[in-house]
Amino acid sequence: MYKCNFCERDNLAEAEADNLLPIDDQNPLPSQISSFENDERIEIDDDDERIEDVDGDDGESIDEDESIDDDDNELSNNSDESENSSGDIDNFHDGSYIAALDDLNGNNKQETVTWPSQTYKEFMTAITQYRISDAAGDAMLQIIKKNCTEPLPASTRKGQLYMDTMNIKGLHLKTQDLVEFEGITYKLHYRPIIDAIKSLTSNQELCKEFFLDYKEEWESRDDGTLMRVYSEQNTAEWWRERESPFSKILAVMLYIDGTTLDTYGQHSEYPVFLTLANIPNWRRNLPDAKVFVCFLPQLSTRDGKLRESKKFKQYKRNLEQRALKYLLSPLIQKEGIYLAINGKVEHFIPHISTILADMSEAQSICCTYKSYCTTCPCYKCLIPGDQLNNMHVNVNSIILRTHENMSAVVLSHDAAKYSIHEHENFFWKFRMMNIYDVVALDRMHLQEIGLFPYMLDFTREMIMYQSGNQIITKMDVRLATITPFSGLRILRNGYQQGAKFTGAEMRDVMKIIIFVLDELYTNNDIIRHRNDTENTSHEFQEIIRWSDDFVKLFKTFSRSELHLPKLHMWRYHTIQTIKRYGAINGLTTETYKTLHKNWVKNPYRISNKKNVLDQIIKTIHRQIITTNELKKPTMLKLDCMRSLLWKLSISELDNLEQKLKHEKDIDSSNISENDDINLKIYASGILTNGEIVYATSRFYGRPKFNDIAIAMDDADYLTDNGICYGKDSLIILGISKDPNTKKLTDVLLNEFNCPKKILIIIYNQSYY
Repeated sequence: MYKCNFCERDNLAEAEADNLLPIDDQNPLPSQISSFENDERIEIDDDDERIEDVDGDDGESIDEDESIDDDDNELSNNSDESENSSGDIDNFHDGSYIAALDDLNGNNKQETVTWPSQTYKEFMTAITQYRISDAAGDAMLQIIKKNCTEPLPASTRKGQLYMDTMNIKGLHLKTQDLVEFEGITYKLHYRPIIDAIKSLTSNQELCKEFFLDYKEEWESRDDGTLMRVYSEQNTAEWWRERESPFSKILAVMLYIDGTTLDTYGQHSEYPVFLTLANIPNWRRNLPDAKVFVCFLPQLSTRDGKLRESKKFKQYKRNLEQRALKYLLSPLIQKEGIYLAINGKVEHFIPHISTILADMSEAQSICCTYKSYCTTCPCYKCLIPGDQLNNMHVNVNSIILRTHENMSAVVLSHDAAKYSIHEHENFFWKFRMMNIYDVVALDRMHLQEIGLFPYMLDFTREMIMYQSGNQIITKMDVRLATITPFSGLRILRNGYQQGAKFTGAEMRDVMKIIIFVLDELYTNNDIIRHRNDTENTSHEFQEIIRWSDDFVKLFKTFSRSELHLPKLHMWRYHTIQTIKRYGAINGLTTETYKTLHKNWVKNPYRISNKKNVLDQIIKTIHRQIITTNELKKPTMLKLDCMRSLLWKLSISELDNLEQKLKHEKDIDSSNISENDDINLKIYASGILTNGEIVYATSRFYGRPKFNDIAIAMDDADYLTDNGICYGKDSLIILGISKDPNTKKLTDVLLNEFNCPKKILIIIYNQSYY
């Protein structure tokens, strides 16, 4: 019989939980012998029509088959090794001052990779990047050997084995044994987190605008009053609270989300990616600003009864916490870490600023119940479950979850009343961090594939209720007849309720749905705006209005009456998230889904489906080695023009200076009738990379206007970092003898009065 550490009671269930011990731990921690509830790692559908309790996560008891042999299913704690379960000591040393000096002096450059020959390197890079099979690679290799005398691998497989033996500092993926269950040793495949951080800070392109200090931003409204702007994370309250004159802040962002590997959903993995909030949002949202750090191990069993038992799910939860503890322990160092950045060594205090996850993963990290029918279903606060659809709760009356109050209820054995597992969370050990506040729903899961599908489904039900199926048919016809556009998904069969859409596809639907619904039918009683009585900043009123209107419009069309945790999160926690962590665009996971494909799904598909994780890790290692350095954006030029529309000599422009408003700024000496300057208007052109730019209203019977980006020299234009975006409506080729063509460009911009939609190419005649 097991004796509780916190009181005098005995508990057999807690004694069973003690079986989950690390291979190398001899003395169990208090967190390893606590009583657990179920927290199975499965994807919970957010659809309110299928809300149900998940195996006792609401605190109710679960009947188990006592005939299960505990001796065969216990997790072993026997091991010949005795490493610290809080992380390899080498993982700590990489953040020392000496290591930072070595990085600054270039002693640990990744260019130390040695290949037998350049052709060997190029061949293996192509095999890895394009995922060429061994058979196809061997056939190519035989052809290359006929005309190449440089050293080459004997076969594609031999070349891959050679890459697997490359042990490069900062690029090596490590393995740590965690537990043994049913004769299987579960390992943590990880990249040391300090090395992962260094791979980002060593990238000069990423660190050009690296944020180090707190900075408030204010903008003027139309009425002249000032408005606080939360753009980057260093402009928000979280950064201000942690700023110190002695050290810089290193804001670590993690992304944890499961991904299905096969079509049938039978195999899945849980990769963890890392980035830094010190990098600007626009740059951080690119794929190369993220780093893979680990796969969270998932306990499995072939015993169907054991798989559904409460004890097995206790084991799974403890294994996940142990893996996160081993991975993130280097960030708890009180002395901080040293990093070489922008040519000098800086001292940083690392903080986990945000953990992006979907609802299911967020609840697992916070160790809260997953069922939406529990007493307190929100992992951020203690709002009662029957108040999830109440959009008029006083914000000050909502009790937020903190380390202090949650640890108190665990110690007092009242965890079930607050929908939290009776388990000491590893993240409680982090200083100046509230895990329930740090874990944030990303924009994609909250908006694109979260609330927007609800809104679309309920809108269709409301329209059908008010006007019948005929209007729904008309709506589907409008969706199917949208003008085709590059990258835009057209719903040929209309919107199918319940169909699976990606976040990008949902954003495409957002772009067109307002035009589909425009004048579809009229109903003046849909929305009645009201005066806002809540004392909230003016800039956040739209979130409050939208939430109130959402409940008012669609409550009657939902079986659960809109008791949706994501709706509650949007109304009561999004505003606070923006104020503390910056714009919600910085919390997007669009590129993470791309990384799932490139770093998890594709390596799985080229594996032989045996020992899958080991093969995926080897493929990732090869991808890291063969990944080229970040390429700088190149300015593409037009190679040739096609489809001449008309040609006009500048001498034929009657009274040019009188037509233009800025005639006084034009130098007549540069533009005169004596210069043989011709304007040629084309419908399309071919760039130097082979891409075709279209600007025609008749392309196989349909209009086609390409997206373009123009670098603007004039600061008067509204730009995004000096770039204007739009669709080109004309391609103008100017032929001039005068090399000083800037004035002519200004003339053309003003003449056509549309600087964002005209692609203007000015060639000097001597080069034409």
